[in-house]
Amino acid sequence: MELQLQCQCGQVRARLSHMQPKTVNRAVCYCRFCQSYLRFLGQEAAFADTQGGTDVFQMSPRDVTFESGFELIRAVKQTEKGAARYYAGCCNTPLFNGVQNLKVPFLGVFTGSIQGFDEPRNADDAIGPVRARVNKQTDEQWAQPNADRMSVLRMLLHVARLMLFWFVRGDAKHSPLCADNGQPRLSVERIRVKT
Repeated sequence: MELQLQCQCGQVRARLSHMQPKTVNRAVCYCRFCQSYLRFLGQEAAFADTQGGTDVFQMSPRDVTFESGFELIRAVKQTEKGAARYYAGCCNTPLFNGVQNLKVPFLGVFTGSIQGFDEPRNADDAIGPVRARVNKQTDEQWAQPNADRMSVLRMLLHVARLMLFWFVRGDAKHSPLCADNGQPRLSVERIRVKT
């Protein structure tokens, strides 16, 4: 199955290939960095759930093909060694997260940036249900489905299996974030936001 990643104004578009529940991992993150990143972009209302969680799915960068607007993408990091966070500079739409070391084949795509996911069942059918809710800080977040420690452990094992497969297959060499010489195509700017 193919999915369409698109910013809110439609200038940045990418095709995500080979999407199915067994080839990706879906989670909701409640960490303060995800929350402050959405505040930085002014996108809390559009991309966070009522408890402040961000719905993302992890996939291989090999399966991302940009169709338009790559030049509009910006990358930031909140800590020196933390996640690189990519967004559409045209309309501040969060697109995906990744590790700064592009030799690690891993992208966490914001589920809210996928076209056609206006109902939860559409996302469940395409990429599977949320496997776990991580970095919970309140009792209300722990009360959500898939918020127990066993769900987190099962999710981590699934992600580890996927990442090992992507690494062995050499997916990092096929990332749209890398130039042919292996160098990053985008610089990652350090931002300071209140967490």
